[in-house]
Amino acid sequence: NICSDLKLDADREMLLGYYRSLGYFDAKVDYQKSYNLEGDFVDVAFVIYEGQRYSVATVSIAGTERYNPQELLPSMKLKTNEPFLLNNKLQDERFLLDVYGAQGHIFCEVEGEVVYQPDKHMVAIVYNVKDGDVYRASDIRVHIEGDFTRRHVVLQPLRNLRPGETIDKRELDNGRRRLIYSTIFNTDPSRGEVPRIEVSPVDDERSVSP
Repeated sequence: NICSDLKLDADREMLLGYYRSLGYFDAKVDYQKSYNLEGDFVDVAFVIYEGQRYSVATVSIAGTERYNPQELLPSMKLKTNEPFLLNNKLQDERFLLDVYGAQGHIFCEVEGEVVYQPDKHMVAIVYNVKDGDVYRASDIRVHIEGDFTRRHVVLQPLRNLRPGETIDKRELDNGRRRLIYSTIFNTDPSRGEVPRIEVSPVDDERSVSP
């Protein structure tokens, strides 16, 4: 029926995505159905053509001004002449976001571009970086209903941020996680607003508001 075919199509796409995440960009996945005599049961066989696995031809970083790419590339997961792994690409993007975020580039954008070279079964990886401005904490404001104890608990996750200092995005992320997993605030969006930390410009400066 239609629902079953849609489910099989979804499973096929999932398998295809899995193989491509491992570097099998030419992979093909199909399925075959065979019914029993009564027609009330069906066997499904997925037919997979892997193709040749792609390796990494080159890894480069574009758009960066703060760092020399040669300073960063040795710490990245994807390496030249090694098989492509999507998980490594995602870790490299996270690494670059953390490096720039630690220096106050809290709105830095990183996009790993995959350039295919099918004749060689290789891919070139280009990490495009938009570092953005450096943000410093102007002041830290708490918007919450409650007593001093609750306000103090809110500020604890941000204890390493000080007015006038460069904002470390890793501290913001850690503080956000601590607030979400605390036991005194609602963490279920269906039951109301959940804790959040925002950074917004104030009089041409930058402020942090949890």
